[in-house]
Amino acid sequence: MNRNLYDRALGVLRRGTRPHYVYFILSREDAVKIGTTTDPDARLMALRNDNTKRPRFVDGADLRLLGWVEGDHELETLLHRAFADYRIVGEWFVYPDIQQAIEQVLNLSCLCRGCQLERTDLAPI
Repeated sequence: MNRNLYDRALGVLRRGTRPHYVYFILSREDAVKIGTTTDPDARLMALRNDNTKRPRFVDGADLRLLGWVEGDHELETLLHRAFADYRIVGEWFVYPDIQQAIEQVLNLSCLCRGCQLERTDLAPI
């Protein structure tokens, strides 16, 4: 993992409010999609229902939204570059290899329901 790019990505995350969100969607195949959207729940539904929006190895029924943070294409690009060694295809990455880093991002400022109160499903940072 490119630590410098990852640290820059965390810096962008800490800077403040963005109009878009960077989301993390996990597939049963241990692949995670890192993308941007204005509506993470709608994006998940689009990926589940439209097989042209996901790789063939991903089953839409098995997708799960891990969480999302405030961010735009700049943060998304920094994360993609930081995790480039773990890219499968497009915006899909090998989850087990970057799981700890994603958990750190989500622990820092996840916006999904319940996360503002407590993230008991993730390791502490």
